[in-house]
Amino acid sequence: TLASLLILAAATHSVPLLRLPTSLEPITRQISHLRTYSHFSVPGTALLNILIGAIYPIWIAAPLSCLLTATYLLVRAARPLF
Repeated sequence: TLASLLILAAATHSVPLLRLPTSLEPITRQISHLRTYSHFSVPGTALLNILIGAIYPIWIAAPLSCLLTATYLLVRAARPLF
């Protein structure tokens, strides 16, 4: 569990601080910056499933991997709506 906490800490430091924008220019900067993170989502999902399987026992890893994959697929299906 310590390894997963270290990975989460490293991941949160790589994401920019999101603040409430006061004009249109910060919104466009945040959108363009966050789009670079969206391209990592497909390999990131596969990597996360492998990582979860290596860190946690099978009775935790299998349901967690299924839940995270289902969440990714639901968001991917709902994305054209927004």
